[in-house]
Order: sequence, then structure tokens, then C-alpha cells
Amino acid sequence: MSYDQSFLIRWALVIGRSKNMASKRMFAHSVMDTDAFSGMSHEAQLLYVRLNLEADDDGFVSSPRRVMKIYDLAEEAYDELLRLRYVLVFESGICVIKHWGMMNSFIRSDSYKETSYIEEKALLDKKKDGAYTLKSRDRDENVAQYSIDKVSIDKNNTKEDKPPDPPEGAKTFYTGDGLRLASLLSELIQANSPSWKGKPKDVEKWAADIDKIVRIDGRTWEQVEYMIRWVQADGFWQRNILSGKKLREKFNDLIPKLKPQQSKGRGFA
Repeated sequence: MSYDQSFLIRWALVIGRSKNMASKRMFAHSVMDTDAFSGMSHEAQLLYVRLNLEADDDGFVSSPRRVMKIYDLAEEAYDELLRLRYVLVFESGICVIKHWGMMNSFIRSDSYKETSYIEEKALLDKKKDGAYTLKSRDRDENVAQYSIDKVSIDKNNTKEDKPPDPPEGAKTFYTGDGLRLASLLSELIQANSPSWKGKPKDVEKWAADIDKIVRIDGRTWEQVEYMIRWVQADGFWQRNILSGKKLREKFNDLIPKLKPQQSKGRGFA
């Protein structure tokens, strides 16, 4: 661990201990004393510490961008945390510290206050080590935020804005939404196949492919998100859709496979 990183952690612990026990926050060497954390920019490390200190007792942060603004931290620092799966983000903009349960399991029941973000919490499972993971679609069919009844896969659904065109000469281009959905795909693959190990550069490539599904192919972010969750809940397709490129390649072929669900009242137009 570098001097800068060690100082960062000690500084965070001092701040955490200056609060009362109900809001005390802890950090774990198993999470922060790793090559992945050491390899992050100092801004990303600092943002991670600050998000932990701002989080509620379940690890949720209501306004991560407010934290970035207060401490004058760049958007790239947040993208880095998302890309490396140190935080998970929801459509509402709320984020959660992925390894919260590994670091803050000490909170006493008589001082614990459950998060206000119940819908977001319902989208999560906890691994044996306490880390959060996003639920597979088939393990929670009734989550309101991603209700199948609200989803239309018809191509004429153009309510959502398309991502901007990439700058001239850009080799790899993706938006925040593209990165969010690429990270979701990576998380669900990992949940289905624990031995699978993704790389940050892979997720960036997937984000660019997912952006193309919306920008070029005319789908919406909601449609893409639903398809990601559907394929990773399907016993056959979860083994065959293992990248953003493959998702884009098979997207049109997958739509007819969803259509029989229309007769079951799933709300497809």
C-alpha cells in the first residue's frame, strides 16, 4: 500500500470515528489493500472514501454527484468506480457501495436505520461475503422499477433520447448509460458464472456496443436493459450472450423469442 493510499484510509477512519456510533463507517483491507484499488486514480480512491462516509446504514448514497461537486472531483473518478464495480448505480441515480456488507457489518441492530431506498434495495442480493450483487431477472419478477408491464420492445418506441454522435476520430465512444448497462451485463454474467472474470477494458468495449444499439439501431435504454436482464435469466442465452457485441448482434433475433410472453399479459405492444 502506497503512502498516499495509507494516508487516505487513515484520514477516512479518523473522520468516520469522529461521528457517533450510528453513523460510524469502517474500511476493510480485503477491499482497499488490493491491486485493483491501488491501481485506481487518487481521485477515484478519494471519491470512494467520501461515498462511504456519506452512505446510509445499508450503503446507499442518494446524490453521488453532489459529493463530487462538493469535493471538486471529476466525473471520470465516478466512472472509474462504476467500471471496476466498487459502486453499483440505479436508474434513479442513487448508488450503493458494493462491498458495504464486508466493511460495515458491525452496525448494531438498536442503532441501525434501514435505507429509505427500498425499491433499489429490492434489486440486490447479498453474497456470502456480504458484497452486494444485482439480482437475476428470474429471481425477482415483481420488482416495480423494472416491471415487465412497463416495457415495450417494439422498435417504434422512441420516447428516450438517443446518445450523441461520437466526436470525429474517436476510436471508442460510450455514454454514461452505455457504461451503466455494460456494467449491469458484466455483473449478471458474474452472478451466473462465478468463475468468469471480466476486465475493465472489456466493459468499456461493451458500453460502446450498447450505445450503438440505441444510437444506430434505434432501440431505447429501457429496451436494452430489459433484454440484458432477460438473456441473463434464460438458461440458454445466458451462456451465449457474454459481451455487448454479441448482445447487439443477436438483439433482433431475440425479440421474437419474447413475443410469446405477450399472451401471458406481459404488456408487449
